[in-house]
Formats: sequence, structure tokens, C-alpha cells
Amino acid sequence: MATGITGDRFWITASYADMANGAIWGAVRACQTRLPGWLCTSAGNLLSSWAQGWGSASNHGLWAEIYWAPPHVNAGRWKPVDRRPGRAIVARPGRSSCPCILAAGLQSR
Repeated sequence: MATGITGDRFWITASYADMANGAIWGAVRACQTRLPGWLCTSAGNLLSSWAQGWGSASNHGLWAEIYWAPPHVNAGRWKPVDRRPGRAIVARPGRSSCPCILAAGLQSR
């Protein structure tokens, strides 16, 4: 589980193992110290619903960016990068040092 604040957003990155252990709610509480509680809770609820049925895999997970102006949540799934020769590394530039491939995300307003 990792959280942080960058510019105009609070971000959460969690493995499915983090989600299965309930660690998302600690991240939501950290978010609530900086942003409106309802916005952070909505991100936690979204990630929790997406994590259902994934078990406790630690090599895949979810991410969320919680923006305050205007208030909205971007979220998606991540999986590890294939570092074999000839494979592209796709990361979230400027947001994380984790080299992750991101699946299609969701933007809700």
C-alpha cells in the first residue's frame, strides 16, 4: 500500500493483498486528512468493489487518484512490468517510481 499527495491530487496504490487485508481503509483515512471525507470514501468504495474476487495476489492491484478541483476520482488496475528483452515498460510518469502497466481506468465526476 502506498499513498501520497502530488500537486492537485491524493493518490493510492494497493495490491490485491493490501485490499484483502483491509489496508485500503487506512489509506482512506490518510486521504481524509487532506481532502473531503466523502471523496476519499468514494475512492475506497470503488477500489474495494473492484478488488472483490481477486483474492490476495500481491503482484497485481489497483490505483486511484483523488482530485479536489474539481472533485473527482480516476482509478484503474495495475500489474507488474515484463522486464524481458524486447518488452516495453509502461509507467505512470511523474506519479510513481513503480514501473507498472496500467489497464483501462475509470474517470467519474
